[in-house]
Amino acid sequence: MSQACSKSKFQFEKITKGRVINFTRPFFSRRSFELDAETMKHYIGIALQFITLVFLPLLIIWQLNFGFKLIYMPMLTVVGIIVFMIGTKLRG
Repeated sequence: MSQACSKSKFQFEKITKGRVINFTRPFFSRRSFELDAETMKHYIGIALQFITLVFLPLLIIWQLNFGFKLIYMPMLTVVGIIVFMIGTKLRG
C-alpha cells in the first residue's frame, strides 16, 4: 500500500469519523425515486384540474361580458374536458 493511498484512507476515516459506509448501495433507492415521480404526477394532475375548473367559468364570464364567436365555446369546453381527463389520469 502506497503512502498516498494510506493518507487518503486516513483522511476518509477522519471525515467519516470512523463510520463504515457501504458504497455498493446507491445513495438514493429506486423505490424512493418512483414515489417522488408518483407524487409529482399527482401534483401536476391536481394543477391541471384546478386550472380547468378556474378557466371554464372564466370562459363563460368572458363570453357573457365581451362576447366572441360562438364556435369557440364548444371547442374550448372540449379542450377543458380533455385537460381535466389528463389531470385525472395523472392523479390515478
